[in-house]
Formats: sequence, C-alpha cells, structure tokens
Amino acid sequence: MKRLIPLLFLLLAAPGFAPPTPVEAATASAQAHALGVVLMGPTTVRSTDWNSWETVVYGGTPPYQYSWFHTLSGSGTADGAVWEGSFYENGILVVGVRDALGATGQATVYVTVSPW
Repeated sequence: MKRLIPLLFLLLAAPGFAPPTPVEAATASAQAHALGVVLMGPTTVRSTDWNSWETVVYGGTPPYQYSWFHTLSGSGTADGAVWEGSFYENGILVVGVRDALGATGQATVYVTVSPW
C-alpha cells in the first residue's frame, strides 16, 4: 500500500495525466469522425463539353451518402460521388456527404462557363 500512494500521487499531480472531461471526450470523438470533403473537377468549362466532378472524402466512417445541389443551367446526372454534366451559365456545384455515423461535410466549387 505504501508503494501505491506515491504512484497515485504522481499520476494525479503530473500534468497531462488527468482523465478527459466529458466535453474533451466528446470533442475528441467528433474529431475522430469529422469529414473532410473535396470536390475535384474543372472550374472553367465550355458549354459544349460534358464535364465531371468527383468527391474525395477524408475521415468519417464508410459507407457515405452523397447529395448534390447546383445553380448551373444545363443538364447533368449524379451517381454517388460523381456528378457529370454540361452547363450553359456560371454557377455553383455543391456536394453534401453523410457518413454511417451521421457526421456531415460539404464542398463547393464555382464553375465559370467560357464563351469559347
């Protein structure tokens, strides 16, 4: 018992050995499941071309669900992590991602339609 008391004192008094508070534990858990989302694809397109943008997700817990939104005029299709389309006016393309545990992230790209 005499050996345990100094060891216990050392653990409790030493900086960095305190157990995490509930807020610290929740923050660490959220950071472990945080999603990083990047939208890869052209930022300048021609209205006559068919283009594609692909989502890259960092972190989180697979499988991922994707939702797409755009303000671009034209036509396109979404297939999971990929959006393909042809657009006639400038606008934005947004992808939202949700992982298996409910963590979310999103990425946005501004697309300029070139007149040539």
